[in-house]
Amino acid sequence: MIERKRMGQGNANIIYLKNFIDDDSVLSKAQFQDGSMENSTVVENTILELSKAQPNNNNSNNTNLSNINPILSEDEKRFDEYAVYLNYFYEQLEIEAVKLDYPFKTELIDSILELIVEVMCSSREKIRIASDDKPIGIVKSRFMKLTSEHIKFVIDRFAETTTKISNMKQYLLATIFNAPTTIDGYYDNLVRHDMAEGRV
Repeated sequence: MIERKRMGQGNANIIYLKNFIDDDSVLSKAQFQDGSMENSTVVENTILELSKAQPNNNNSNNTNLSNINPILSEDEKRFDEYAVYLNYFYEQLEIEAVKLDYPFKTELIDSILELIVEVMCSSREKIRIASDDKPIGIVKSRFMKLTSEHIKFVIDRFAETTTKISNMKQYLLATIFNAPTTIDGYYDNLVRHDMAEGRV
């Protein structure tokens, strides 16, 4: 007495009452499958299957699962971004080797690395460095140029500091940011000083 039409996963089935009086008025299963009634209002409003004239051009053999982007929460996206930058800078800055050179400064080295990654993941337009609000793009660009020598430079400057540091994060941030532009001048002055003292 009835015919059940499966509409696919997640969609309700359609149940048709069979008409035994007028066979011409009944839409056959073949008409739904081949799309021969695709221009009728009934098919247009109820049929979810594509006709042969409307292929979906989806070749299941060519589907690359790695290109499927699942919907991630903002927290998951931030965690993924943090992990990417953490791995990148751990290798780029040779953190393992730096820790071997400074075995008693591992906590400081970890703090420097975390601060760099935190800045790289920041979505703010500006970031405060030494009482100056700098565009985040400039800061990130500077950080991408950092090397292990710059990290060692920051550690050495920290060890030489005799004044009390009231804001450790700001101090490290400024020292890291300025390292690429001050490292050469610092060591040049150090060499000149040693020459003047007769050490070189």
